[in-house]
Amino acid sequence: MKNILKTTLLVLCAVLCCFATLPVQAAPTAKKKATASSTEKKSKSKTTSSRKSSTKKKAKKEATPTPAPTPVTEADIPTAIERILRDNRNAGIFGVEVARLENGKVLYQNNNANRGFIPASVRKVMTTCLALDQLGPDFRYQTYLMKTGSVSSDGTLNGDLVILPQGDPTFSSLLFRKTAPDWVYRDWVDKVKQQGIRHIKGGLKIDCSDWDMGGLKPDWPSRMLNDTYANFPSPLTVKENLMEVVVKPGAPGQPGIVEFRPDAQGYPIINKTVTGKGSAFKVKRGTDNRIQLMGNVNSVKALTLPSDNPSLYAAAVFRSLLKKSGIDFDGTLTIERRRICTPSRENVVAYYQSPALSDILTVMNKHSENHLAEQIYVSIGAVKGGKAGYATSRVIERNFLKRAGVDITGFYGADGCGLSEANRVSPHQLVQLLTYMVSQPSFSVFYNTLPKSGIDGTLKSRMQGYPGRIIAKTGTINGVVTLSGYVQASEKQTYVFAILVNKASRSGARAVEDRICETLVRATP
Repeated sequence: MKNILKTTLLVLCAVLCCFATLPVQAAPTAKKKATASSTEKKSKSKTTSSRKSSTKKKAKKEATPTPAPTPVTEADIPTAIERILRDNRNAGIFGVEVARLENGKVLYQNNNANRGFIPASVRKVMTTCLALDQLGPDFRYQTYLMKTGSVSSDGTLNGDLVILPQGDPTFSSLLFRKTAPDWVYRDWVDKVKQQGIRHIKGGLKIDCSDWDMGGLKPDWPSRMLNDTYANFPSPLTVKENLMEVVVKPGAPGQPGIVEFRPDAQGYPIINKTVTGKGSAFKVKRGTDNRIQLMGNVNSVKALTLPSDNPSLYAAAVFRSLLKKSGIDFDGTLTIERRRICTPSRENVVAYYQSPALSDILTVMNKHSENHLAEQIYVSIGAVKGGKAGYATSRVIERNFLKRAGVDITGFYGADGCGLSEANRVSPHQLVQLLTYMVSQPSFSVFYNTLPKSGIDGTLKSRMQGYPGRIIAKTGTINGVVTLSGYVQASEKQTYVFAILVNKASRSGARAVEDRICETLVRATP
């Protein structure tokens, strides 16, 4: 906290710039009071009507208004939070810390504030801070399509097509362009044609020389691996790394017919299905993450699954589009771990540039998009000139946290999005990091990526009585409910907080989070 106190003036300036635009509102009337008011109007209307027909009927009594929430002073915060936690002790194991942003003073810590918790999607807060520090808010991913060799007069490319990816999470993503899921690749087919290419003597190669291809498997529970929110990261992507697989009946006793949407001709998938009667149809993954389709197929099965080899699948989609447009290959589709070529004016056929990182992070945090978080986290190594993968990113992150003054004792970052149950972070570490971010040039960008109570993102339907006053990231997985961010009590009074609940009752834990935040937002100095 010494470093923070030294930068108090900077902190105050940053806070005022970011928070001054939000109107400070009085504590709102409780919902019950609003309901009573509505009842009163109905009662009055009915009574007036009744008097017209018979003066003997008595007017109904007006409902008693619900009293406004009890005011809280800053000195009352510890007692108030303790009471909330005591009254809800069965809602889970709580770790809570609250600090005053303007002076860095810790106002409340429970006994678990320095204990490592599974953070769920609050982990995305740390990924956001890391990305802004390493890449900057204006960073844009670049993905190149290049050619090796010359193009003959008959339209033959005497070489290969090569894709050099950076792990761009927006590449052919429906989160950023509501159109065909292979939209970037469709654009690229047109660019290939514009080069006069009609036949390729070589193949289609994906240059993954900047990537640790053996270090891209996240530590996620096996029960999640076929769920659409558990997308594995990769150098090259399409449609958030989700595959649409259609399995149709074939001839009786023969394997089912497997198709992909969009088409991905030649993509290898293990098909052990049988047309007709037999064991129930199911999807299984091996230890190498390869998808296996098994059981009987007597009707059309349509599945959406996380791809088991996302870069190869994305490249197969591109190759299928090229073939459909009349461009054929002599060679094959391969993932290369060596540098094939570097972009130049002579060899670049097409390229795709992502939106600014600030825009990507906003979508990621507002809507808690796992694919974006995972891609950003693992890609940092490739962008910074190393080998992209979990191992590299973990080293970069720990060094960043140390530089930010965060005590990393007990901290472990298993992934970037928070699905892993191996993640460990304490409330104190989160408060330290959130406090550090206020003094950084990218703070306003960071702040604006977070959901705002009653306004947007995952907090749109929570704490609606205090719109825009709680600015925080939510987190939820099995048995885990978390919330961490900022509470604006007044223009010059802001709190930094982290509430992590493990072994949680989902509804009970969220109710506690909301009560604590509503206590903070009502606090007076």
